[in-house]
Amino acid sequence: MQALQNASADGLNPEDFDVGGLQTLRDSLKSSPDSAKENELDLHLTYSLVRYVSQLCFGRIDPRMINPEWPETGRNCDVDQIVFDALQKNTVENLSEQLSPGIPEYQGLKKTLQRYRDIAAQGGWQTVQGEVSKERGSRGVPDGALLAATLEGTGDLETSVGNETPSRAAVREALARFQARHGLESKKALDAKTLAAMNVPIEQRIEQIEINMDRMRWIAHRLEPKHVLVNVPGFQLSVHDGDQIPLQMRAIVGSMENPTPIMDDQIEYVVFSPYWNIPISIAVKEFLPKIKRDRNYLRSQELEVVRTSGGKAQVVEPSKVAWDKVEDAEYQLRQKPGTKNALGLVKFMFPNSYNVYLHDTPSGNLFDRLTRSLSHGCVRIEHPADLAAYVLQDQPEWTPERIEEAMHAEKEQNVPLKTKLPIHVVYWTAWADAEGNAQFREDVYGFDQKHRELVSKTVNASSPSANPSGVNMHKVGRRVVAHAAALDGQSRLPEK
Repeated sequence: MQALQNASADGLNPEDFDVGGLQTLRDSLKSSPDSAKENELDLHLTYSLVRYVSQLCFGRIDPRMINPEWPETGRNCDVDQIVFDALQKNTVENLSEQLSPGIPEYQGLKKTLQRYRDIAAQGGWQTVQGEVSKERGSRGVPDGALLAATLEGTGDLETSVGNETPSRAAVREALARFQARHGLESKKALDAKTLAAMNVPIEQRIEQIEINMDRMRWIAHRLEPKHVLVNVPGFQLSVHDGDQIPLQMRAIVGSMENPTPIMDDQIEYVVFSPYWNIPISIAVKEFLPKIKRDRNYLRSQELEVVRTSGGKAQVVEPSKVAWDKVEDAEYQLRQKPGTKNALGLVKFMFPNSYNVYLHDTPSGNLFDRLTRSLSHGCVRIEHPADLAAYVLQDQPEWTPERIEEAMHAEKEQNVPLKTKLPIHVVYWTAWADAEGNAQFREDVYGFDQKHRELVSKTVNASSPSANPSGVNMHKVGRRVVAHAAALDGQSRLPEK
């Protein structure tokens, strides 16, 4: 019972396991012992335990309920065996530690969740207001205890001792930390975006944490010791090597209309000085109108017209193309390698059905934007030379100097990786960073809202081993319920 009551520590809802009903049944047995009710409690408790283990293993919903193209959890979690072992060894209280993700992103969120729940139990945080400044449309930092109390609650301002009032400088520094944790510009002043983030109700933040802990349960077991992680809402790429993050950089991801797909794959090769083979949809929609208006546009943008024959690209003289009929012709546009190339000077390939990859960009100024959902689906990265050096580190002939030379050679070169590097594209709007600080971001594709709605309707109904109907009763014996109907008095226990 205690394990089920503590399920909220892992972002689960104890009422999903009917803790209230179990408590009522147990209390009634204290006052009026009854063998039939004892058996009912035993069955009910075990049924709830099976569901609890299922949610720890697989999450509260199947990821494909949010998007059918998202990866399956693929976790090998033998629910009935886990329940059997826990009951036999009396280790039910250890199930959370045994089954929950051990990654820092999850464990840090778990600590934040407890702190936020404590604050919510005391009434949450109050609305913070600031006076509008005439300079640059920002707001000033209001004096008084309200802002300081809120920043103490969020963990950004050290809790004051006694009646000591934090200094204005300390509050500004804390405000900058809050802004950084929410993906905002660290101005040390209260602007409109900071105010909006600060006034998100604590209940909403708690729900956001719970949703993302669920998503981490889906993937944590698939994260290899060495991998690349792209977090779409965080607009960030990080390289993980054991407990270290040797490389981290800003990223630009797909727009709402052209979202970056959530996926698992492996980086197989690097292309220096790449051509950009422009997808037909982009060529027709974005380039063709400009070409028709200005025949010099092709030359100015270093574009070529090619026709593929026998697996080889043949360059076609633009003057020989009937541009009014080109949509029906067997032509393709490609951009030559060089500084004008939309892919920049290097791309990192993990062949997939979406035709997305990581690449450089000539528009480095876009990384200064706070919201960077701007691409057609591929991921543009801030420091491509650093990533190239990392993925080629076990190929000593590829020195930093040679990498720079290849990037500026203006001649395409494919370099297979000696060791393929796993890459995971995830959708986390809340996570803990390497220092254990909770990070929050906007729900750029609306998946948080969909997740929230599904959780309110479904309790893991589609996870393959989540339902007690999938439990092997003969393994677990008389203490496992194989179907919810058993709770209605229709015993499914094997005969003695």
